[in-house]
Amino acid sequence: MSALPSLYTLLALLFTAVLLLVLWRPGLARPVTVWALAAGLPVLAAVAAALTGQARADRVTAGYLPVPVTVTVNALGRTRTLQLTAQDAACLTRARMNGTDQTLVLPAPEAPLRLPKGAEITGALPADRVVQALTVQGRLLCRNLRVATEREKEDAAALTD
Repeated sequence: MSALPSLYTLLALLFTAVLLLVLWRPGLARPVTVWALAAGLPVLAAVAAALTGQARADRVTAGYLPVPVTVTVNALGRTRTLQLTAQDAACLTRARMNGTDQTLVLPAPEAPLRLPKGAEITGALPADRVVQALTVQGRLLCRNLRVATEREKEDAAALTD
């Protein structure tokens, strides 16, 4: 693991200690020094948190092997079996986690597949924590999945009525 998260956490704690010391003893430092310490503290804390999250994501994805998966989707009264790339499977997991209406646009000859909130998806999808880690790392690119349009939602509602 990288030492950068620990270094920035230590720097943030050091800034906090110096700021408390300066505030405890008025006149010890000039106002610009107090302002600089107070302004630097949230920046250091944010960088430490970001680096810690990135290190955690690296640990989670260390054992992840992206492989194509077969899933069965039961949505809007239709059942389809799909062969998905590892990227599309991870995007499908994220859509299920978010609980939003999505449309999966598959390469030809498959038609776009509507995935409403209650869609039942079975298969070997990646774990939620792996998908979250891929998102933090910026490795999850969902080009084949998009939010369903109002027109698609209305068409789906008409089919179920």
